[in-house]
Parts: sequence; C-alpha cells; structure tokens
Amino acid sequence: MGIIVTDAFVSPFTKQSISGSYIGMQGEKEVTIRKDGDGYRIRGHFLTYFSKAARMEGARAIQGSHVELNLAKKDMAIDIYDALYTELKKKYVTTEDVLEEPKEEEPVEEPKEDPVEEV
Repeated sequence: MGIIVTDAFVSPFTKQSISGSYIGMQGEKEVTIRKDGDGYRIRGHFLTYFSKAARMEGARAIQGSHVELNLAKKDMAIDIYDALYTELKKKYVTTEDVLEEPKEEEPVEEPKEDPVEEV
C-alpha cells in the first residue's frame, strides 16, 4: 500500500520539482507502538520515491518521513496502517491511494466435459 502525491515535490538530491512521487511504508517493522500515559503513541515511518515505478524497480528512497498518532486505549481497535496513511495524506493537497499490484496467478483451466453418447 502507498500513495502517489501529485503535489509538486522538490527532490533533496536534484533540487528539481517533481510530481507523482510515491510514498509507502516498508513493512511491519516500520510501525512502533508505545504506551504513553493512559493511551498509546503510534509512529509510522514512510519512504518517498521519485515514482511508483522507481519503487517497484528497487530504486533508493529520496526521503524518509514519519507520522504520529496518539490514541486512547479504547481507540486501539482501529486498523493502525489505515490510520497512519490517513494522517500522512493530511500533509498533502492531492493524493491517490495505490494498492500493491497482485501477483499474477496461473490461469485455471476449466474441466473438460466427457462427451455424452445418446442411446
């Protein structure tokens, strides 16, 4: 899961303005949950790439960022990843949700029917 940000983004490396950058979380280890008083502090780490294609081709990230949520114990039944992405999207004017592309599956052949002889 990730987002494409259509807002202009200035690359810290090239100093060029780009749009269509891809931001995604890099696995479960990128989320930390800590007890904070009566609630919990949830932090998600995200990486920005020039584009989704660059990410899928294994390019290096051009920037890291994080978002934090503070939740009461009663609110911990939510989808934490979804909540972190929702918080991330608040930083940008226009975003597009991107689901990871499904793996291609082998085509399933339909069973062949036995010919029926009429008597």
